[in-house]
Amino acid sequence: IKTTHAADLATYLARLGRLEEAERFAAIGRTAAEDDISSQSIAGMAETIVLAAQGDLECAEDRARAVVAMVADAEWPQAQGDARMELARVLRAAGRPSEAEQVSREALALYERKGDRPSVDAAMTFLDELGP
Repeated sequence: IKTTHAADLATYLARLGRLEEAERFAAIGRTAAEDDISSQSIAGMAETIVLAAQGDLECAEDRARAVVAMVADAEWPQAQGDARMELARVLRAAGRPSEAEQVSREALALYERKGDRPSVDAAMTFLDELGP
């Protein structure tokens, strides 16, 4: 299995709450070369979801921030937005809605720049759920 496919699968499994499987596939994704930003960042996002679901919000935030930093210089607005949205979800779960709003607005701008309407809609929904 390719590392990027494993990382993608890890993310889907994590979102379904299948955390042990997600951890296993994220670990496969992390075996990619260090400069394989795609595999590494997607695996990192899966790890963020798993850590948050396990209630380890401090580690989830650290992991999410590491992924944001990892993709910061990549010319890949989709990944930059996705990484920020994972961080925003962790911040919301940690009871820090103003920080979650700021980070999700950054993601929204990246999605708009890319023209990714489904991600724009998802970010807008997230912001609406944060409330005033």
